[in-house]
Amino acid sequence: MENTRAEGANKALILAATGVGKTYLAAFDSKSYKKVLFVAHREEILKQAAESFYNVRRSDDYGFFNSNDKATDKAVIFAS
Repeated sequence: MENTRAEGANKALILAATGVGKTYLAAFDSKSYKKVLFVAHREEILKQAAESFYNVRRSDDYGFFNSNDKATDKAVIFAS
């Protein structure tokens, strides 16, 4: 991802099978950003993503934005 940005691209698409590590890729790539929005269509995916991001970023500064929670003041927001 860093190389793609260095070559001038400002967009990327990652296509990979389930279980390959797309979420960890997103977590590692997000480390240099202060604010991150992670969007998925299922709460289970968001909870798993939150664990992955914690393992990589080692920060509890994250929250959820869905029908029950409306976190907007966190560094990483997991939304559906």
